[in-house]
Amino acid sequence: MLRRAPLWGLAFIAGLVFPLGLAPFDFWPIIPLSAGLLYALLSQPGRASPVRIGLAYGVGFFGAGVSWVYVSIHVYGNTPVWLAISLTTLFCGGLALLFATQAGLFARLASKHTAWKIAQFASLWVLFEWVRSWLLTGFPWAYAGYGALDSPFAGWIPIVGVYGCSWLLVLLGCLWVEALHQPRILSRWAIAAAGTGLVTTSGVLWEGITWTTAQGEALTVAVVQPNVPLEEKWDPRQRPRILAEFSELTTGLHQTYDLVVWPESALPGYRDRLRAVIDPLDQQAEIDRQHTHHRNTHP
Repeated sequence: MLRRAPLWGLAFIAGLVFPLGLAPFDFWPIIPLSAGLLYALLSQPGRASPVRIGLAYGVGFFGAGVSWVYVSIHVYGNTPVWLAISLTTLFCGGLALLFATQAGLFARLASKHTAWKIAQFASLWVLFEWVRSWLLTGFPWAYAGYGALDSPFAGWIPIVGVYGCSWLLVLLGCLWVEALHQPRILSRWAIAAAGTGLVTTSGVLWEGITWTTAQGEALTVAVVQPNVPLEEKWDPRQRPRILAEFSELTTGLHQTYDLVVWPESALPGYRDRLRAVIDPLDQQAEIDRQHTHHRNTHP
């Protein structure tokens, strides 16, 4: 099939299906399958430009994986359709250049030894995930390792982290590609099966281990989460109501809880412009904390 189909088209499809391995679909086998197919396409000598293959993969990957950017720009940002489409396309295309660079480096550096070649591909994948974490303020979205969370590999997460899980999932995809590429070589099937079994079994066994020990007294925590639709949150006319709701839900909680948590971007405005709301809550929280401490130490 790889010899008849255009490689850039297959690369685009491989990138397009990658997000199915992440939430909310959580079909994690798609992740090694997608990465393995990219590895296979880049291993086809002289068929197509590796940079073009990587770019096509990246367009599919980010086109499907971060399509929500269009919704944010158009629906919640009230931007015209044509501009939202243009900005989303520019954003996804810019990110796709990272996969193009990754593919070009792999084609240039790839070892002729299969084991090293696979390790290089997985390592470059993780390297460019890390680059995405800080480049232009960072965009740590759709990492391969996120797919390990609801998979048999979850036990690896506290040991090697998200980047290590990315490396393992991509590596397994490459192992199976090599086994399928030369199906008559039983040793490759054995290595692929043994590697998958070892990583999977270890992940399942380690998931039952508690790796941390609690220090000090436990804190009681309350989470404040008003039901504020995003299209109303930045409407200046809705600001007094939203702030009043936060104040009402928060007041008094510090008498019972050690920590009160508000959601990300809770305030519908800049913090320094909302001191009239925040400062009284901080002062009341401190008073409640002192009263609670006095009551606990002087029963």
